[in-house]
This record gives sequence, C-alpha cells and structure tokens, in this order.
Amino acid sequence: MTFGLYLNRLFLLRLIVATLALAGLLQLVELMDKADEILARGLGTVGIVRFGLYRLPLLLGPVQPIAVLIAALLTWGALARRGEIAALRAAGVSVARLVAWLIPAGLAAAAAAFALVDQVAPAADAAFTRWWRATGPAESAPGGRLWFRDGMDVVAVDRVAADGRSLSGIELVRRQPDGRLAQWIMAERAEWRGGRWTLLAGGVRFPDGQMRPFDRMPWTTGLVPANLMELAQPVPPLLSSRRLVAALQGRWASRDSPQTLETRLMRVLAVPLAPLLMIVLATPVAGGTPRSGRIPGGMALGLAAGLSYLLLDGILGVLGEAGTLPPLLAAWLSHATFACVGGAMLLYVEG
Repeated sequence: MTFGLYLNRLFLLRLIVATLALAGLLQLVELMDKADEILARGLGTVGIVRFGLYRLPLLLGPVQPIAVLIAALLTWGALARRGEIAALRAAGVSVARLVAWLIPAGLAAAAAAFALVDQVAPAADAAFTRWWRATGPAESAPGGRLWFRDGMDVVAVDRVAADGRSLSGIELVRRQPDGRLAQWIMAERAEWRGGRWTLLAGGVRFPDGQMRPFDRMPWTTGLVPANLMELAQPVPPLLSSRRLVAALQGRWASRDSPQTLETRLMRVLAVPLAPLLMIVLATPVAGGTPRSGRIPGGMALGLAAGLSYLLLDGILGVLGEAGTLPPLLAAWLSHATFACVGGAMLLYVEG
C-alpha cells in the first residue's frame, strides 16, 4: 500500500465517523423535540424511524463541511503525533505534496456533498413534506394569500386546494416584456382539468380601464398542481439546481426574486469547494511534531479558520438572498477569501 492510499483511508474513515456522529447528534435533538408530536399522530415507533430517515439527508448537508474539517484535523494530527510527517519532510516530501495525495478523498467528499445538497436533500424534503402532511390533521389548504411569479406574470391566490388542482380568489397581472401592465385578470375560481387550467367567473381589465367579464377562460400557463402545492407550503422547499434554473427561466413558478434564486443556484454550484478548502485549512496541524508542542495550537488554528470560513459563507449567503450583495459575490467571495488564507497557511507550514 502506498502512502497516498494509506492517507486517504485514514481520512475517509475519520470522515465517515465524524459525519455520522454529528448528524446523529442533531437527529437525536430533533427527535426529542418531535417525538411527542409523532406519537400523537398515532405513527408509533415506525413513524419515529421514518421521520429520522426522511430528515437524515437534510442534516447531513450542513454537517458535512464541519465533518471534513474534523477528519482533516484528526488525520494530520495523528500523522504529526506519530512523527510520520516529520519523517516524510526529512525525506523531501512537502506538506503541499501531502495535500495533493489527499485530493482523491477530497474529490470524493466534494462529489458526495454536491449530490447530497443538489439531489438527495431536495428529494427527501419533498417526500417528508408529503408524508408529514398526509399523516397530520386534515386541512383543505394552507392559510394566507399566496403571491408568486409565473414568468413575467404576477399571481395572487386566496386559497389552494390540498391537491393543488383547484384555486380560489385569483388575481393575475400580465406584464409586457418591458414590465408595463398588459392585463389585470380576476377570477373567483380556477380548475385543473385535462392537463390545463380554466379560469371561472371573472373579468379582464385593460390598461385603458375597459372591463370584459367572462364565465370561462383558458389560462395559458406552465403551472401544474405539483408546482402550486410546493408554493403553498408554509416553509419554502429545498430546490435542486435544475429546478432553480427552471425558476430563473420562468418555467417553474416561484415566490422568490430572481436574485434570491440566482444566489441559491450559485451557492449550490459552489458546494464542492468546501471539502477541498477544509482539507487545506487544517494543514497548520501538519507543521507540528511530537516534541514541538505545536500540534494542539495547529488544531485550534485550523478549527478557527474552518469555522470562520463557514460563518462568512453563511453571512454572505443571507446578504445575497436579501439582495444586499450581488449573487456572484455572495456565492464565491468566502471561497476565494479562504482559498487565499489556506494558501498562506500552507506556505507558513512549509516554512
């Protein structure tokens, strides 16, 4: 076995243990909070297990970067304590070379993180929402008026049926490509039949003030019941990159602004960078030796750098979704900043 394979095995074993430990701790806290409600619904022990399985992918995403940081710190620390790094450096192997040897495991962690955030977590979130709604108290529709964008149109709905196939109290503002008002349509109801929507009992107001009533009118839209059920959820669902692109192109209705959607899309695309950066930010540990006493200090420095990276990334993400920062800066600035920090740490360790 080459040293590279040995290094990757050490790292991956620690990564798996750290990920399961952190996710398990968060899931235990969540189950303690929700266990009474699950049992009150009559779901029993099976319901608790099912709740945990649905929620597990949603917890793995946030803990994965921290787990990578912990695994990297423990890997470099173990090698430093046993004097293996000192022996390798005496033989002419640089710390940068050690980091390069760990790239395969880092790429595997990056691919797993992207698949989890972009595909597994949104699917688990949708499945959990359907199951939670089906096993809860019967409710005909979520409360409150719903506003959303449908391409260039702005739509308001008073009530969405539980199956998303019937709407009440519709207002539809159709806009021209330059944003000016084209039509203002109001209808008492809308029904989904035969794969299309029909507006019932309403009227069309034109910019010149004229009003044309109608009993039935086709509604040309790409909306489907599943889209409306998603929009009507009290908590916005997780969206995959494919769904975010569809929303930005107007092929999927959304309550969020284009800037919010673009920020989320860029942050999803940037997810694979976090594991790779965490490995580099943990390298101060590699500069220690059993006799120097610098290993604990290196661990503290690496941990502080990794957590600061996550903190900055979270703050910039919030600012981007709020429209305060451009999506490009909100999604990539933290990665660029701490790539420079990691490079400086690597140079410092090399001496």
